[in-house]
Amino acid sequence: MVTFTFEEKDEYELALQLISASILYHREDLLNRVIAMVDPAYKGQDAILEKLLSFRQEGRADVKLPFHKKPYTTLLQVMREENKEKAADKLKTYCKEWYPAFKQAPWHDGHLRINGNDGDYFGYWAFEAGAVAYLCGLDDSKIDHMVYPRDLVAFARSFKG
Repeated sequence: MVTFTFEEKDEYELALQLISASILYHREDLLNRVIAMVDPAYKGQDAILEKLLSFRQEGRADVKLPFHKKPYTTLLQVMREENKEKAADKLKTYCKEWYPAFKQAPWHDGHLRINGNDGDYFGYWAFEAGAVAYLCGLDDSKIDHMVYPRDLVAFARSFKG
């Protein structure tokens, strides 16, 4: 059973968000459930997915390219950058690239469809940016973009399970 279709960028993003939120909330049980939904169809095919999961599972594949180039090539560069200051700068760039890269997504510009109490806007969050900052130990103090989940990263860092 394929739950996500990585060929659709917004579904790919949803899978990355679920994985990243599970990591940031320290919910290994949920992370394992999402992995079980994604792996049958996409294990070993995407650099972002494999790199994120390599922090939690040994033996993940070393894949060269992300499933979607924009904006994920920049995120992959962040994860592969050995200099943490340069990586943090690239993560800031990723946050700037993130929203425009989803112009075709059904949720894009949801904030413009708010009419009183009606609308489909619930926020724009690049949870994968937060997960990468957390997992790679990056200083995110200079990342001030609205899609960056600063409070969630702070929670992940301070969590005492």
